[in-house]
Amino acid sequence: KLDSNNKLRLFRMCTVRDGCQYFKWADNHFPTCKCGKKAILRVSKTAASGGRWFLCCANGGKNGRNSSRSQGGCGLFVWAKPEDLAPFGRSLTPLL
Repeated sequence: KLDSNNKLRLFRMCTVRDGCQYFKWADNHFPTCKCGKKAILRVSKTAASGGRWFLCCANGGKNGRNSSRSQGGCGLFVWAKPEDLAPFGRSLTPLL
C-alpha cells in the first residue's frame, strides 16, 4: 500500500511460488525515528560518499529537505554501521 507505515521497509519472504507463508521484517534492528517509524536503509549517490549506506527517516528530511518525499520528516540521518548491514550479507547491491 502506498500510504502504509511499512512503505520502504525491508523484509524477507518465501520465494517459492505457492510456497510457505514465511515472512519476517529484515530491519527490526534499525532504530525508530522521532516520527515513530523504522528508519529506512538508503545508499548515498553523491560524489563525496557515493555507495555508502545510511539510515534515515522514512518521511525524509526536516520540512521535506533532502528528499523527494515532502511530508516533512524528523530528519533522522546516521551512517550505517557494519552491524546494521551484516544481516544482509552480500544481498545489498548499492550501485546497480
